[in-house]
Amino acid sequence: MSPRRVLVSVAIALTVAAGLVSVPSAASANPGAPAPAIPAGAILLSTKTGHFTRVSSQANAVTPDTPSTDCSANVSIYRIGSVIYGSAAADCTYNVDTMRVSVGLYRSRWFGWEGVGNPGTVTENNTSFEIANSGYGCAGTGTHNYLASGSAFILYQGDGYYFSDSDEIDNQSC
Repeated sequence: MSPRRVLVSVAIALTVAAGLVSVPSAASANPGAPAPAIPAGAILLSTKTGHFTRVSSQANAVTPDTPSTDCSANVSIYRIGSVIYGSAAADCTYNVDTMRVSVGLYRSRWFGWEGVGNPGTVTENNTSFEIANSGYGCAGTGTHNYLASGSAFILYQGDGYYFSDSDEIDNQSC
């Protein structure tokens, strides 16, 4: 396990032990899903978990591991003080050739969804875990709904696998 993954796991364990995280029942209904990767002291507002879908393949390729069943991803929204974060994470049971994770954060406005914060994208080679974050300091901005839109792409043994989802939390007042 990489040092980065260990630190994230420790941060999640400490946050849960301290009682600072409330995980929605939908997230706990999938026991094989990875826990959302949020820092210690953060309050998890919402999370959605899913699996990867194959988007390309080699003819007659047979591999012992299949990222569509061995990898999962999640999109989460969490908060630290007056900063709202959108987070996307991907996790596999083994290293994949390339993993790219992206997330964007949006807030509701009268004209629709407005992009806030800087979109986060991380690409790594030969890894089994990756996370991307986007944050927005919402102090003094009123009450809004927030939407995190995340995606992840895995390249493994010449085949591509894709995940995409969004998560929304309503009525956040900073």
